[in-house]
Amino acid sequence: MARPIEVILKEDIPNLGIKGEIVRVRPGYARNFLIPKGMAAPATLANKRWVEKMQAEAEARRRAMEELAKSLKERLQAVRLIIPMRAGSEGQLYGSVTPAIIAEKLAEHQIEVDRRKITIAHEIKTLGIHTAQVHLPSGEEVSIVVEVKPEEE
Repeated sequence: MARPIEVILKEDIPNLGIKGEIVRVRPGYARNFLIPKGMAAPATLANKRWVEKMQAEAEARRRAMEELAKSLKERLQAVRLIIPMRAGSEGQLYGSVTPAIIAEKLAEHQIEVDRRKITIAHEIKTLGIHTAQVHLPSGEEVSIVVEVKPEEE
């Protein structure tokens, strides 16, 4: 029986391993399936160095993303948005506050957030204080306070 060989996975493979991992497989499996399909590469010294370099770069990107998310979270928690809207005598808005409007108001505070990263639990169609969620790149959610006031005419 042939001895297992080491290969470096180029992508996640169920029941085998994740991208960048060095695994031991049978030579035929590596030679006839994994390597020709581009799913793995031989675990040579040069390839191992390349994987280490890629992992270090990925770790640096992850750390930078965490720092960005942390600073964005602090800035979002400190802001209170005041949005003037036209409203009727009962406090009902003519229209509603949308994620796009919230993103615009955040931009006025020098906080750039994509409108698709903002969610509102229920439609904001009345005057008063409401909350919205901002999804950060790190996967966290931050609640921001949105105060809707009547527009001055």
